[in-house]
Amino acid sequence: AIIIYQSILKSIKIKENEKLLIIACGGGRKNLSLMESIRKRLLKNISLKVIDFSVEKKNRLRRIFFYFYGMIYFVFGVIQLVYTENQVNISSLQIIIGVVFIVLNYLKKLDPKE
Repeated sequence: AIIIYQSILKSIKIKENEKLLIIACGGGRKNLSLMESIRKRLLKNISLKVIDFSVEKKNRLRRIFFYFYGMIYFVFGVIQLVYTENQVNISSLQIIIGVVFIVLNYLKKLDPKE
C-alpha cells in the first residue's frame, strides 16, 4: 500500500484547496485491506472510488479488444508480406493468427466460461 500511495503522490500535482477523485479498477480493487490502507494515507482532499464493470460490459470490451488484436496481427502480416519478400512464412502465420482471432471472436469462442 505504501508503494502505491507513493506512486499516486508522485504522479499527481494538486493544490491544497483542490479536490481529486482517484478511480481504482482492476484486480487490486478487490483487496479491501489494500484499498483501505491506501485511503487512510491519502490527503483529505483526495478521495478513492472503487469501480466494477458488469459481466456484459467486460465481455463486450474483451470482444472489442480481440477484434482489434486480430486486425493488428492481420494488418502487420500483410504489411510484412508486401514489403519483405524473404519472410513469407512469418507474414503468413501472422495473417492466419489474425484471421483465427477474428473468427473465434465472432463465434464467441474466446468468451470466458460462466
